[in-house]
Amino acid sequence: MIASGVTRLTRRGDRLLLSGHVRRRAFRKAPRSVALRLAGLTLAETLPVPDQGARNVWTFRFVLSVALAAVLAEGAPISISADAVELGFSPEVEAKRSAMGDDPDLVRDVASKLRDGFVLTSNGDLRAPFAQRGPGLAAILDQYEHCDRLVHEIVGAHLHVVGGTLLGAARQGGPIDHDVDFDTAYLSNARDAASLKLEYMGLLRALFARGENVRLVNQAGHVRRRHFKWRSNARWRPGAAPVEIDVFPAFIDAENFYCRPTFVRIPGGADLIHPLRRVAFGDREIWAPDRMAEKAALVFGPSWRAADPFWEKPSFPGVEEALSDLTLRDEDLLALAEDMPAAHADRLRAALAARPLATRPALPAKYDARPLET
Repeated sequence: MIASGVTRLTRRGDRLLLSGHVRRRAFRKAPRSVALRLAGLTLAETLPVPDQGARNVWTFRFVLSVALAAVLAEGAPISISADAVELGFSPEVEAKRSAMGDDPDLVRDVASKLRDGFVLTSNGDLRAPFAQRGPGLAAILDQYEHCDRLVHEIVGAHLHVVGGTLLGAARQGGPIDHDVDFDTAYLSNARDAASLKLEYMGLLRALFARGENVRLVNQAGHVRRRHFKWRSNARWRPGAAPVEIDVFPAFIDAENFYCRPTFVRIPGGADLIHPLRRVAFGDREIWAPDRMAEKAALVFGPSWRAADPFWEKPSFPGVEEALSDLTLRDEDLLALAEDMPAAHADRLRAALAARPLATRPALPAKYDARPLET
């Protein structure tokens, strides 16, 4: 019989996985949460999920960077509890904990950071809260408001929040602490992906013409073919650290599904999104879908209100078919490069040229002689 407790401690690459089970009697409800605590402070909290192999049993898992291993050492003030009831460590886990080296300085440092609002990310790293990282939330929201004004001016649509940003707005009226970006989309009036692509390329060209810092290539040289990063312009914020937001084009397909890169195709159509409404995000307001909570549930599942480390992106039926014609092909990107600032154009051409020849589609003859190196 499976008993409640912390049953496994394993290493996977540079991560430590700590997992276990909570068993309840038939008449008991599922645990509301399982908390990993250090010196009385919550290091992480997770939503347990039903065990597929046993009735009335729920499993949980925590991920920690190997750099934080000392917080699990035998002498560290660490505990795990389900609904405030502490769970014991199995003999196997205790043996592994006893082999870990103590580091009281690290434990004190982690505890101090927890008091300052630091959080454990889904990758197991301790990180400053979203609003405290880099230039701060205020600068990100300044950039969002600037981008929203321009998109509305050019295509007549506001930027509504999506992804993890939507989740934070719907859950708590602010960013999720472990989130790494600010996700937005605009809902086009186009009714198919091919028409949306033409509009989307027009939007990009209009932003290039206005001197906006639009990025279609990431630091690793990967080309963004269905969305872009919109970075703040150093000329307009001299001396300030750059901030950026993600922008995704979205549309309603022929079956009345809301479709958005990179993976979303959900029912509800425009009525799910419109009319957009202003909602609190930190000490500002942002644009959000009218049926925000319903959209969050459709994308993230019925447990969207609580953090869930087991969550994985769902595979929505028909999403690739719906988004295929939106994808910017090499020829589209090279055409856009004609209107980009020179440095961005060179970077894009170099990224396209770096792809293995076998994976590159044939380009129109007009581009055959174009130099593709930086």
